Amino acid sequence: MIQREPPSASPSCFFATNDYNQSSLFLAFESALPLRLPYLFATFFALMSCSSAPDIGAQVSEIDRAAKFPSLLPLSSLIAAYPTVATPSTQLVGTAALKARAAALRGPVLDPISRQKLLAAIERHRPL
Repeated sequence: MIQREPPSASPSCFFATNDYNQSSLFLAFESALPLRLPYLFATFFALMSCSSAPDIGAQVSEIDRAAKFPSLLPLSSLIAAYPTVATPSTQLVGTAALKARAAALRGPVLDPISRQKLLAAIERHRPL
């Protein structure tokens, strides 16, 4: 096992010594990070408090201000409009739609002319 001598006190900077490798430098900064987090958060929130809130009210047009609010529907009518339990007929319709989409995706991605052009370009640029 190789034993290292402690770093000399002559360099005034931690980086000036060659006795430490990069991993020990990383560990030195990593161990100091939790101590700096409160200061980083405080700086972040202080900078955020310097900005003013956007004026959202000025962006609303007169037509939108004059419009009526939408009417609210009772929840029971919304629930009745959509079946909650899948019936065999709805499962068959959904299965047929998925199979149709899968069949459409199985076809060729490129038409034959584009495929020929692409293969010719690949042959032209292939290294010798």
